Amino acid sequence: MSKITKTDPQKSQNEPLMQTHSSLRVSSATKELSEKLRQQVNGLSYGKRKLSLDEIVMFSLKLVTEKHIKMLQQERLTHTDRMELLRQRYIEKNGPITKEEFVGFVMTSEFQKFKKDNIDCVQIA
Repeated sequence: MSKITKTDPQKSQNEPLMQTHSSLRVSSATKELSEKLRQQVNGLSYGKRKLSLDEIVMFSLKLVTEKHIKMLQQERLTHTDRMELLRQRYIEKNGPITKEEFVGFVMTSEFQKFKKDNIDCVQIA
């Protein structure tokens, strides 16, 4: 992190305002979308102060709710993760089963009923 010194107009010139900035890697698509949003926000013909991308991102991040966090957590689960969650539920209800045996169980018609009855275990609560 590098430190940038700015002078606040309401403080005397001898009292610097310290702000810390750092880099953040984002995809090109994210960068383009954020720049487009910044242009929209700052696109009014009146108002001299322009909002920085940092201010827009901070505002946006504060809008994220617990529901959004759960959605993001759910999105990061892989098929393998879901399969393991179902296997763990199977173990809770029916006793030990190896991963290999569980793969065999997945190929049976009984698995469809088991999955339907236990779909809640692959959802982030």
